[in-house]
Amino acid sequence: MTVVSIVFAILPMTLTLASMQFSPRILISFVRDQGTQWTLGIFLGTFTYCLAALPAARSMPQPFAPLLTVLGAMLLAPVSVGWLMYLRVRVTRRVGHFVPAGIPLLMVSRRTRLDRHHAVDLTGAFDIGPMRTLQQDVEFGVIQIVDIALRAISPAVNDPSTAIRCIDQLTRILIRWVDRIPPESLLFSPPHVVRVVLPWIDRDGLLNTAIEQIRAYATTDAAVSLRLLRLLHDVAISTDDQALRRRLAERGARVVAGCRGRLPQDDLARLEQRQAELDADSG
Repeated sequence: MTVVSIVFAILPMTLTLASMQFSPRILISFVRDQGTQWTLGIFLGTFTYCLAALPAARSMPQPFAPLLTVLGAMLLAPVSVGWLMYLRVRVTRRVGHFVPAGIPLLMVSRRTRLDRHHAVDLTGAFDIGPMRTLQQDVEFGVIQIVDIALRAISPAVNDPSTAIRCIDQLTRILIRWVDRIPPESLLFSPPHVVRVVLPWIDRDGLLNTAIEQIRAYATTDAAVSLRLLRLLHDVAISTDDQALRRRLAERGARVVAGCRGRLPQDDLARLEQRQAELDADSG
């Protein structure tokens, strides 16, 4: 009962915040909305159900708990929360992603509540062009550096020095990235009610983009693999996030494992020594 009572308290709080932040007159149009009426009805019905069930629970003369009634209240709680989040917008592509013609850029939880005018306003918030740009798209810059490194270590070019310089630049980017405050993925209106879900690349995603392809193609190049381990070590000692440090050490172990059996024993020993230093500083 307590869970549903707490959930029910959210709706009055929403109405109060709306009237305080905007105007009491907003409540008129707010309550006239059909979706809001359904939400109010479900919340009131859930709360009434809980009130009606309370007398069944007693401690005297014999303890009794209405288990089925409580189960019904627990099932109604997520239904109430779901209706409170009615009309959520989810962005299907993040910055830099390709959007084919005919593929939706936004998904709305209730399509009938979005008219053409509001749809134009929502899509107008996006800047769509024929090619990726570096503006707001750090992943694109990382991909360009990785492409240069991959060409440099290809058998046709065989230029590990250029690949090493690319890894150095990736190190600079990742050190700045891992401790930055991530952008908001959830937008609320009113507070505590999610309205917009935005996808952003996270730390592990950018690490995969920056490291994994080079790691896979550098298994026979000791110099490039050693510099990858140095990248992981430099990023690890620049952050206080212990969970991230452990994941970086795991990535270093994959670098060494990929080179095992492909490099001479002395080169492999150097890799293992650097991996041990990474493990020591990540623990």
